[in-house]
Amino acid sequence: VNQENLLWRSISTMLGLPFLLWGALMRLMPALLVLAMVIDTPADASGEDFPSGEQTAGIPTVPGEHCRQGDGDGGGSCKGKAFVSILTPTRESTQHRHGLLYSCFSHQTYPNKELIVLDDSPSPSPFFASLSDPRVRYIHIKAQTPLGAKRNRLADAANGTILVHFDDDDFYSPHYVSTMVAEMKRKKASMIKLSGWFSYSCKIAFFGYWDPAETAVFGEVSDDKYKYSLFLDPRDPIVQTWVMGASGDYDKKLRDETRYGFGFSYVYKRSLALKIRFDEQKTFGEDLEWISRVRAAKGIKVSHFADRSGLALHVQGSWNTARIPLQYKIPSFLMGTVLHPSVANHTE
Repeated sequence: VNQENLLWRSISTMLGLPFLLWGALMRLMPALLVLAMVIDTPADASGEDFPSGEQTAGIPTVPGEHCRQGDGDGGGSCKGKAFVSILTPTRESTQHRHGLLYSCFSHQTYPNKELIVLDDSPSPSPFFASLSDPRVRYIHIKAQTPLGAKRNRLADAANGTILVHFDDDDFYSPHYVSTMVAEMKRKKASMIKLSGWFSYSCKIAFFGYWDPAETAVFGEVSDDKYKYSLFLDPRDPIVQTWVMGASGDYDKKLRDETRYGFGFSYVYKRSLALKIRFDEQKTFGEDLEWISRVRAAKGIKVSHFADRSGLALHVQGSWNTARIPLQYKIPSFLMGTVLHPSVANHTE
């Protein structure tokens, strides 16, 4: 009998041990969670100090350092994906489109991302100032700032190893970031961009496409000194001429300026932005000037590809200054099919 009692007592002890351990673990869990938060959270989650007079909203949780190593693949919670910072300089004239900008960001299928918006409008953006999203950081500065200086500051504030430009008035399909990052990795490049893209003019409801690989631009005329390109400027319903310089320089100049300019689709390593800075005095053409220096630097591979699947739509309105020599007109009713149904919200 004593042996039987001893056997049952041993079995009961073994069965009850896991429950005792589980209860002890539950009592320790709050302390473990607090300790984990202290270890994982940097002293300054924003990555910078904001001078007085600036307002910020939605300071994001900074990913672990494994997300930032090597300008590429992350591990652990990053699930093999590099952490991406989507950067947007903005101004008063486009505050009415901030909701659309956020929609493009939030619908991206790429998981490990943040959005940083730098706004030099006289008053903060009603949309972003009231937004509560830990992935979004909104920075408002009262002093008007050149675009080049804005881009440098955004790069400095970024937590990601890859930087993605989002213009505040353009449309980016849900697979845009995933596709661009994958292409940059596949081509082993430090930077990638679109070299052919879809465009829409809100002023004259014109949906078209531009590809610098195509020679004809609504025709060309030349004289003994110059070659002129005929193109449709979506800001005006007329065909205009674009003087490209001496005839022999025409083709290369046209292709380089359109293939490598237009920073709305720039995607590059953060280390590149820290090494080669944007001209802080430039407000127009800062992208073309910057990428020209990047291409001239040794050991930096810049790649590009034409958008054939509707990754993005460059939108032109009265608020922007871009001139795109569109070659093709596409029926507007095909826009939602070529790009994404939600693009209709961006063309009003």
